[in-house]
Amino acid sequence: MSETWHAWYSSQAQAALRDAEIQSEIPVYFCKYTKQPVEATFVTTTEELDFFCEWEDLEYVGPVERWHPPTG
Repeated sequence: MSETWHAWYSSQAQAALRDAEIQSEIPVYFCKYTKQPVEATFVTTTEELDFFCEWEDLEYVGPVERWHPPTG
């Protein structure tokens, strides 16, 4: 069974990360319902963002599932 996460996206935060030359390894997440990949800046375990965020364009992407390589 896959674990459900909640994705958030901010193009302002993404730009700030690039400008600061910060590289992060965010796993690939897929929309829980459409199974399409989504862009995620932050991922939380609840629908509430549990920390202060200064990005004005922060948007809730929705419930997502983390990609796992196939086993076999």
